[in-house]
Amino acid sequence: MSEPPRTDVPGIDLPPLAELGMPAPVSALPETLAWKVLLAAVLLGALAAVLLACRRHARRRWRREAAALAGAARAARSADAWFAAIKRVCLVHLSRPQLAALDDAAVLARLPRLDADAREALLGAHHRRDAALADGPNDALARAFAHWLQDLPDAR
Repeated sequence: MSEPPRTDVPGIDLPPLAELGMPAPVSALPETLAWKVLLAAVLLGALAAVLLACRRHARRRWRREAAALAGAARAARSADAWFAAIKRVCLVHLSRPQLAALDDAAVLARLPRLDADAREALLGAHHRRDAALADGPNDALARAFAHWLQDLPDAR
């Protein structure tokens, strides 16, 4: 026979404590099929949103590159740099033979918000040794180019 455990307190005998039964652990994954289907739908939706965002980012890459070219042309104030930027944007939407068939005035006609003074200044300075533009036409060209980029559709 075993003696009941003694406590440090004199005169009090305590029986041993019984083990408590713990509930079964709860799973982190859903137990029912409906929750699994919902989780799969949410994950597929998130994956589709990420893929669409990546695709949109790739389709708009030419627009970011064109904006960088426009910034460089604006800083250089060079008519030749502006024509190079405009023609590179046109190549996104036209084939090379179609672009080659256009003259300089027809290329500039693709910028609908470009005023006549800036158009004449750009045509007059193009293919010149000193092809620098004044501040007014250069700023007008930068604004027209930015609006043109916003109005063009994304490339595929």
